[in-house]
Amino acid sequence: TSVTGVQTCALPICGVMAGGGGEGVSDSTLMVAEDNPQVAISPDTALDSAQYDVYLSHDWGEDCEGRPTHARVSLVAQYLRSVGLRVCFDEEPVQGNVLDRMCSAIDDAECVLVFVTQNYLEKVGGVNGPQDQCKKEFEYAERTKGADKLISVVMEPSVRKSDQWRGSVGMVLGSRLFRDLSADESHPGWQAGLAALHEEVLMVKGTDRSEEHTSELQSLTSS
Repeated sequence: TSVTGVQTCALPICGVMAGGGGEGVSDSTLMVAEDNPQVAISPDTALDSAQYDVYLSHDWGEDCEGRPTHARVSLVAQYLRSVGLRVCFDEEPVQGNVLDRMCSAIDDAECVLVFVTQNYLEKVGGVNGPQDQCKKEFEYAERTKGADKLISVVMEPSVRKSDQWRGSVGMVLGSRLFRDLSADESHPGWQAGLAALHEEVLMVKGTDRSEEHTSELQSLTSS
């Protein structure tokens, strides 16, 4: 699909059923790949050929301020594209095998932005059961990318204290720094948060390039 002439990836939206609204996806769509320990992927797999700089993981509900999370994340995606990043984010839910598309999109991204709301914390924490789309998405991203490739983005004031995050998100990201986009879009803090997020993504990507360059030098020296 495309938005304003920019190619976007075909991926599911957390909490939206493929082909329609509602929570989760059908059991027939959710294959066994997530539960198979043999599909573990190295965090460094295919970084050289990554199709996207960032994959955006979020829920489609309203935050504690009554603001639509998906619409606000869409604004973040537009900003990141405007500064030259390749963003994996679809405006609408997709048809077909949701799990395979989600895993492929995460595999094709260098890092994952985790947009934290109370709703997202609860969904990943299992409030809707093990088949919740956000839960499977976050767990796959953490397992295949590693925590160093996950960037937390706080989207509402009620979750600005990361030491109070519960569940898997709290365990993996609760002790790490986050970027703050909890302010309204008209507030100066929103623009400052967008700029800080852009710098964070560049830093993660820059670390990757540095490690790859060091590895190449070590290889040449040993040969």
